[in-house]
Amino acid sequence: MKEVKNRFKKDKSILMLVWQDAAFSNLKKLPKNSPHLQITFGLFIDETKDAINIGMNCHLDPKSKKIVECKDAFLIPKKVIKKIKVLGELNA
Repeated sequence: MKEVKNRFKKDKSILMLVWQDAAFSNLKKLPKNSPHLQITFGLFIDETKDAINIGMNCHLDPKSKKIVECKDAFLIPKKVIKKIKVLGELNA
């Protein structure tokens, strides 16, 4: 994957992403209504030229104050993201 200069701080930036999935159907016609907007909150993990990875339910080492691992994560394609807002930084 191509390297991207990150706009956010790894394991520090807390983000809110508003995104919308594509409409799809197994039927011959597409649905009349688009899917609802989704809002995902999480800790910035990584960014590629095509997607942003957001971690949730992350484990924090109490001594080093660093993220050990994130149990859940979303890899959200940039093409479906409507808005990104930095809510702040993790101050553990």
